[in-house]
Amino acid sequence: TDAGVREKVTAKLEKLARSESQIEDIKKKAGVERLLDEAMEAFNVGDMSGALQNYEKILELDSEHVMTYYNMANIFLELKLMEKAKSAYEKTLAINPFYVFGSIGLARLHVFSGQPDKAIEVLRDTLKWYGGDHEVSLYLGLAYAFKKDTRKAIEAFEDSLQWDPTYPPAHYYMGIQYQSWNQDLAKKHLQTFLQLVPLRPGYENLRPGAEKILNKL
Repeated sequence: TDAGVREKVTAKLEKLARSESQIEDIKKKAGVERLLDEAMEAFNVGDMSGALQNYEKILELDSEHVMTYYNMANIFLELKLMEKAKSAYEKTLAINPFYVFGSIGLARLHVFSGQPDKAIEVLRDTLKWYGGDHEVSLYLGLAYAFKKDTRKAIEAFEDSLQWDPTYPPAHYYMGIQYQSWNQDLAKKHLQTFLQLVPLRPGYENLRPGAEKILNKL
């Protein structure tokens, strides 16, 4: 019957539409992956504008690509473009409120912008649904250190080391906090930091500060 033929044709067309949409989806994902790789290559050779251009292209393909906003925010932070960085971190959380890297990034930005209370607020909100980790505790500690609340800063850095005993910046900032009232502990943490730096790259910029303080203690 005509109705039966129409039904079969409709079913075939729907199947075709589904497979075409799946192919488009696969192409889009492959395009995003390629652009992510190109952005990372550009970033690794210090070509920030090249990296940002690739991230912009990703957003043309997928306007809600969380990792892209996060990576862009990190670049903006490095370039000291604080408002752009803040906006991009906030976008990650608007897309996914449980994206913990976005929360940590936003808190880090607030600490570096001299707004410790805002950093504490972001991290406390995060800890309502997240169990915590060494980075969350580190930035909580830095926010309290900025407020000159040494006791709470040390507690947070201790928590960070509970999560990860070989986390170099937690040892470094513990040494900073202890230097004025417990020189033995300050020495211990700064020496540990210097031992760990070669094993955990990324914190070499803190080395001169650690060596300078140790020479004075």
